[in-house]
Amino acid sequence: RRLTRDDLEAGRLQLVSALSMSQNRGSALFRNRDQVAYLAEQQRGFFAEMKTLLRDLGYDGVVSANNWKTINTPRLGDLELYTYTAGDLIDRHNFYSPWISEQAQFFAVAPGDRFFPVSAFLAPRGTPLQQKQVADHPFSISEQAWTMYTPLQGEAPLAVASYMSMLDIDAWMWFAIDTKTWNTASHRTWIVENPATLGQFPAAALLYRRGDIAEAGVVGREGRTPASLTSLEESKLVINTGFDVFRDDPGDFDPDPVPGRDLVDPAIGLVGKTVLDPSTDDDLFLPEALDRIGESDGTIHSMTGQLRMHTDAGVLVLDSARSQGANGFLGSHGPVETENLRIDMGNDFGAVVVTSLDDNPLVSAESLFIQAFASNRRVGFRTEPVEMSWRSESVTGLQVLDEGDARYEVERLDVRVRLKGFADRWESARRLDVNLYPDGSIEAVIEGEDVLLTLPSDSLYTKVDLRAPEEPVARIETRMLPNARLVEPYEARLRAAGETGTWHLAETSGPLPDGLALAEDGTLTGAPGQAGLFHLRIELRDAGPGEAVLDTRDITLLVEPVPATTPWGTPANRSKSAFFGWVLDLEWPMVWSWEFATWLYVVPSDSPTALFAFRYEGLAGGWTWLSGEFWPWYYDYEAGEWKSAENL
Repeated sequence: RRLTRDDLEAGRLQLVSALSMSQNRGSALFRNRDQVAYLAEQQRGFFAEMKTLLRDLGYDGVVSANNWKTINTPRLGDLELYTYTAGDLIDRHNFYSPWISEQAQFFAVAPGDRFFPVSAFLAPRGTPLQQKQVADHPFSISEQAWTMYTPLQGEAPLAVASYMSMLDIDAWMWFAIDTKTWNTASHRTWIVENPATLGQFPAAALLYRRGDIAEAGVVGREGRTPASLTSLEESKLVINTGFDVFRDDPGDFDPDPVPGRDLVDPAIGLVGKTVLDPSTDDDLFLPEALDRIGESDGTIHSMTGQLRMHTDAGVLVLDSARSQGANGFLGSHGPVETENLRIDMGNDFGAVVVTSLDDNPLVSAESLFIQAFASNRRVGFRTEPVEMSWRSESVTGLQVLDEGDARYEVERLDVRVRLKGFADRWESARRLDVNLYPDGSIEAVIEGEDVLLTLPSDSLYTKVDLRAPEEPVARIETRMLPNARLVEPYEARLRAAGETGTWHLAETSGPLPDGLALAEDGTLTGAPGQAGLFHLRIELRDAGPGEAVLDTRDITLLVEPVPATTPWGTPANRSKSAFFGWVLDLEWPMVWSWEFATWLYVVPSDSPTALFAFRYEGLAGGWTWLSGEFWPWYYDYEAGEWKSAENL
């Protein structure tokens, strides 16, 4: 299409607006695609030039390229991330905000302002807790906060520490800390230095930095080469995090996407890692991961089994060897059970976590740290309910009557923690002050094998001292191994907390993929000759006489197929459109035949008797197609040519 200001003789083309550029229909489609490709090339090229300049000037640190956000995340978000790969680090800014904010000044809370805040656990698909990373690139969040005003800011530290550990986010920087103590300035929108956030850093930072929540493998990989990225087609996996009501128009953003509306439910990002892979057009969306998004019971389980989010109740439970706890609307939910704890909170909303201070699992630790928090507000801060309009519906929000002064009131705690099986090792518990110094003892109640603690109502922190166990104790921390690729070299290391020992496959375990071997030091090496999801039962045994079993865990390993070349799709890792809609290979074994321009059904059989029979040759890296009835030939991937079926 010719535009008014095109000047072909001078070699100039008119640029269309950003809004128009993001559309993928009508007569301007090809112009829009060309402009998107041109701008992406310019942006990535600029990032590369600046990195080279910095290196030439002697800078040898990390370079992060960023242009914040695009006008259309579903169509341009992945392309934006791709341009950042010219740097060393992919970085994002993500804020979680009230769904509606009507303020006189967007950077401060003042009387008359009106808000409609929603817990991240009740609407998780629009939160920063899931991220789409870029394959083989470090990833960080350099600006993040639960923005004010929200009475639920206290849910953030434990949730962020847990999910960022599970998703292997390399760094998370809270925005913004402006003072050396509690924030006593105006009631700013972005506040970190308050009891709700900074006050919960001790346990949250420890469990994140130590990796107490096991890292998950990749469960969602969207392959999009540069040609696909500039096509203006929507991503299959759109993780729309980073809604900032103070800058974004809520009419253009859905903070709580309907499950299943997109090709892939964005909640898969709360189950395991999701990545963009610009090196291939092949996708991987693991059905077992999608199965862990429980629509019937409203629970989203991580692939590691250590995180479960009850989206109906607004509660997050973390259950690892060294850190266990719960967060959210615990008062209405009732007691929460983990492997070693029972948490009973009388406050309506809050967070409780118990973590080891000596790096041992809770069952053998000699020192425990208990952190509990309910809510805080500025002294004199007052709100009242107010009716607000949200997407043509009426909702009950909050209107600020008084912003209060610079001091904080912290809600008194009503929390009981049962330490299950700790009675024979019990010594003492002490209340800690705000600077973590001992400030008085706490009486405990011994009930059978358990210890029942009523936490102090006026302190966030408690320290527990225990005797060492008589027998060695260890807990396997790895729950899902990093993904492997078919026939490619692989190495991974199993992790445990507590005693060291030797690693073995249990007798009841499924087999390792052909080509992989487990050493006694916990190293898994080799080149897998089989693709698929493998369920392994791993034992950690005492290295001493008798080799007593210290711990046993079920661990999963996903071996991804090698992307095949044309004319066939790859097995079990491609999404595609069939005559009845979009399907995934893992659920519908069909491949696209470029030769015959149609979708063909895959029969996992070596027999050529079926009408359309295909066989996946793992070592050859592709499909062989067998059908003696109509087309008596097959495609030989090693030779790169079609051959007669008589040669088989």
